[in-house]
Amino acid sequence: MDLQLSKPIAVIAEIHDNVDALMAVLADIQTHDVTAILHLGDHLSGPFAAAETADALLAIPMVNIRGNHDRYLTDLARDDMGPSDPVAFDQLSQTHLDWLRDLSAPRWVTDDIFMCHGTPDNNETFWLETVLPTGAVTLRDRAEIETTCADISCGLILCAHTHTPCAVRVGTQLTINPSSVVLPAYDDTRPCIM
Repeated sequence: MDLQLSKPIAVIAEIHDNVDALMAVLADIQTHDVTAILHLGDHLSGPFAAAETADALLAIPMVNIRGNHDRYLTDLARDDMGPSDPVAFDQLSQTHLDWLRDLSAPRWVTDDIFMCHGTPDNNETFWLETVLPTGAVTLRDRAEIETTCADISCGLILCAHTHTPCAVRVGTQLTINPSSVVLPAYDDTRPCIM
């Protein structure tokens, strides 16, 4: 997709197969003069409407990348999936699964915009946050954030995975996590059980 950055872009993440939430977000996006929609992954994994969400996403021009749950749906055996992934998997056609499989994980959108799900090297790693042993989510040490983005030379890095909004500027580089379309909070078994 050739982006014309003279107009705003929309950045979304973590739909987790909730087509109603997706439609509400898209309706809001349509009220703005948006050039492109960038989606940071985790499209279809959840207990809602995976096939309907997939059909909607296939009909909408947007730049998509693969999240960890997208990978689980295509790479894991059904019995090895987490609790909500098999529910979604059972609803998906081979066309949906092929689409997920073909999504790239980190990618450059333009020379000045890089997008990934977690970090460039791992879609299960938090980039901007860390989780303390107590389960509290806190901003990662700035030096660690800077180290993670040291090899990426651009003005805007987009990441997701944590379902919590965050923005950190390191020098002239801005890294943004837009949060999530659904499930806007941290709840996971790693790195600790919540």
